[in-house]
Amino acid sequence: MEDLHYFPNRQRRNGQKKKTTASVYIRDHWKEDWFFGYQFLNGCNPVMIRKCSKIPDNFPVTDAMVQNSLGSSTLQQEVKDGKIFIVDFKMLDGLDANIINGEQQCLVAPICLLHLDQGNRMMPLCLQLQQTPGVHNPIFLPLDAELDWLLAKMWVKSADFQCHSLISHLPNTHLVAETFCVATIRQLPSVHPIYKLLLPHAKYTMQINTQARQDLIGEGGVISKLLAVGTKGRLLLSQQEFLAITYQLLCLPDALELRGVADLRVTTTRMMD
Repeated sequence: MEDLHYFPNRQRRNGQKKKTTASVYIRDHWKEDWFFGYQFLNGCNPVMIRKCSKIPDNFPVTDAMVQNSLGSSTLQQEVKDGKIFIVDFKMLDGLDANIINGEQQCLVAPICLLHLDQGNRMMPLCLQLQQTPGVHNPIFLPLDAELDWLLAKMWVKSADFQCHSLISHLPNTHLVAETFCVATIRQLPSVHPIYKLLLPHAKYTMQINTQARQDLIGEGGVISKLLAVGTKGRLLLSQQEFLAITYQLLCLPDALELRGVADLRVTTTRMMD
């Protein structure tokens, strides 16, 4: 199936955008904290969240800040119990921001702590929008003014979208798949059982990647008109993350264990309400 979001000028089936039960539910609940946390495991980019074994030195959150969320427990105790998870977008730090239609865009590199509460919900505990702590980089909390907290969460989701597009989707999916596709076609005879196994999965790989190089990541493509990361930053980010890929990260059970989320089961019953 084609990635239609790469090619916005193409018509969707019957020229209409479908309204689904899920899309309506998301529209009605996207502002809620539990749904913000839920999406890190069930959204478009569920590969950033990992179990937190130590609070980063550049994230000076205190027990007093999160007491309302943790009750009588402490942050260190919840970390020890495996109830604290972290999403760190440090790979975005220092990248140049894009200019779209003459307007300078903004780019953040947030750190977000989430707490697996007694109801088995992944709740945002606190977040910081840049990597270097200081007066101009406060820690945002659920107790902050409603719109301040909502806007901070939106910035985190913006960063998550940048990483999904430039890391999880483009290099780690399309381009990695292309290497396997080329190797299969060049190195294996057509009668080889592994060739027969892989070929159906690679059927449109070269075609869609060729189109993506022109319409998506080429000059004047969709990414240059949409993402907050600038041209140099996009290339640097994709290159760095591509070089960091290991076989362990491509193997789902190993990747889940590595991030400490293999046994995580988040309550989803509210989606059925």
